[in-house]
Amino acid sequence: MKKLILSVILFPFVACAQPDVTRIRVNAENYGAERMNLAWATPDSDFKVEPLMLENGKAEITINAPSGTSLTLANLDPRNRITTEQGMIPGPAFSFYAEKGTIDISFDADRWPEVTIKGGAMNNDLNRYWEEMGPLEAKIFEATRRRVALSGDTNEYSDTEAEKVREEQVRVQERFIAGNPGSIVALDILDRRFIQYSLTDFEARFNELSKRVRESEKGKAIAEKIARANEVAQGKPAPQFTKKDKDGNVMSLSDYKGRYVLLDFWGTWCGPCRASHPHLVELYEKYSPLGLEFISIAQEGGNDPRPKWLNAIITDGLVWTQILNDEGRDEYDVISLYSIRAFPTKVLIDPQGKIVSTWIGDSPETDEKLREIFGV
Repeated sequence: MKKLILSVILFPFVACAQPDVTRIRVNAENYGAERMNLAWATPDSDFKVEPLMLENGKAEITINAPSGTSLTLANLDPRNRITTEQGMIPGPAFSFYAEKGTIDISFDADRWPEVTIKGGAMNNDLNRYWEEMGPLEAKIFEATRRRVALSGDTNEYSDTEAEKVREEQVRVQERFIAGNPGSIVALDILDRRFIQYSLTDFEARFNELSKRVRESEKGKAIAEKIARANEVAQGKPAPQFTKKDKDGNVMSLSDYKGRYVLLDFWGTWCGPCRASHPHLVELYEKYSPLGLEFISIAQEGGNDPRPKWLNAIITDGLVWTQILNDEGRDEYDVISLYSIRAFPTKVLIDPQGKIVSTWIGDSPETDEKLREIFGV
């Protein structure tokens, strides 16, 4: 079965404390553009983008943001992108932290995203981590550039050269988490790897962090996430919900009691979800006659998601129950109820209404479990 890259749902952390004044100074060498962009999410969920105009490779900006807010510095140098027949692959950005005081960022654009950052406890920890991670990010981008130049293939998950570098990145991340239990950076790295662990392993690694880190604002948020995920773990009752399907018919999960139900969480924007649909159709044709019920739940966003969603349903041949989570989300947010963190995700529910298992991606374990249950 083809390996798919997941579309991960990102929940950038925004501190809830009062904003602090952060002064950011950039010193760039060999940079081929006049500006960079600085972006971050505000406490009221707005997304701010501020330009940094460079003069002789230098720029400075002062912002008001709570300490710990994730800031992203976007490199607009034309060299930091790859042009393909399908469009453009953007190069890597650099993320760091808002901290009270002055933060100095320096880099040579010829070696981006190898960046040196100084200023504040979190960013100093980040600098130690990025000394190893930055060069690996650069290697992945250059590997992608070489592959596209040779073949025009933009399926990044088939790039074995980049995959080897990603394996090294995982080792760097694991070493940093284990070696820095008192660092908020280690907490953030662990959080970004949430879907890579079993819930038991993730919780164990979280508990190995220092009490100060676990009881920080970010730590408390992750502890709540663990608690929510435990509520929908294997063997737990599946959260109930009532929604309208694509035709306006009201359906409830309780209507399916006494039958196996496969929930499929997806979105039209999610490439791996769309790529997995032919296999999902095969599963439907094989197991629906045997009593397995299928319910697809899409999360879209935007002002008018319905037309695009309906078109994708027709294009992909999804003939079973289809729900748009965006509609009626205030009453039942099924994505939150099931603690969904990546797309596609599948959840199998047994006739007693308990969760059998949850799979992220187009997992062969889904097929194995269905064969085990239905005998074919």
